[in-house]
Amino acid sequence: IGSLFGVGMMAALMSREREGAASVRGVAAACGAGWGLLTACLIVASVALLREAPGRHIEARNPFSLFPVVLRCRHARLFTGVLILHDGCKATFANLAPYALQYVAELPPSYVPVAVAAYMVASVFAVPMWLRLGRRWGKLTAFRYSMLFNAVAYLPLGFAVYQPLIDATTDGQRLVLACLAAMCIGVGANARNNLGESVAGDIIDYDHAESGERKQGIFFSFWMLAQKTAGGGVTLFSGFLLDAAGFVPNREQVRQ
Repeated sequence: IGSLFGVGMMAALMSREREGAASVRGVAAACGAGWGLLTACLIVASVALLREAPGRHIEARNPFSLFPVVLRCRHARLFTGVLILHDGCKATFANLAPYALQYVAELPPSYVPVAVAAYMVASVFAVPMWLRLGRRWGKLTAFRYSMLFNAVAYLPLGFAVYQPLIDATTDGQRLVLACLAAMCIGVGANARNNLGESVAGDIIDYDHAESGERKQGIFFSFWMLAQKTAGGGVTLFSGFLLDAAGFVPNREQVRQ
């Protein structure tokens, strides 16, 4: 739901570009302040209302000193690598897809949120499919196949920005192709959010059986840090990459 609201905000920002930079900054500031306040309230409520499950827990003054505990579990190390690769690819799509669709595929700015919304909708409607495949094949096998599908799902986006195809198609045809590519990526990305979280729970239970200690807080904190680090690092790199390529927003780009 939050992602769909994010697409709506993207559409609102892109629609204000015609009114100038001041209008865009005003909408961005209002959206950022509103969502920031909501996030802060939810965090405070979570800290106040949620409690640790009973059991034997590890305590430490410095939480970062507990992260090696995660890396000692071989299954957790492998799963961490999957998370880093997946969230890095997802951040690449989120950061570069709007640029590629608007400035490379030459779609009108108003079309870009439609393609991003296609990604979100496909991701939501793929939930029953992956859950059913998880029950039929076993969630670990289904998760492996989903990662393979995820790797292949990014290929159609290359056709959406293929220059000879762009020159031979209309805006509407390119929008359909972009939406199909985004839907493939959305279907693949959803598997990580469903099957991946279930596999994460199994890894925590396995470690509990081996060590006799409940470490779910440490595991999820470490995995969340790994995800955010991968996404933030790719976002930073994407900005430098666009700057090095000579990208100037809201202007016609020179082909080289």
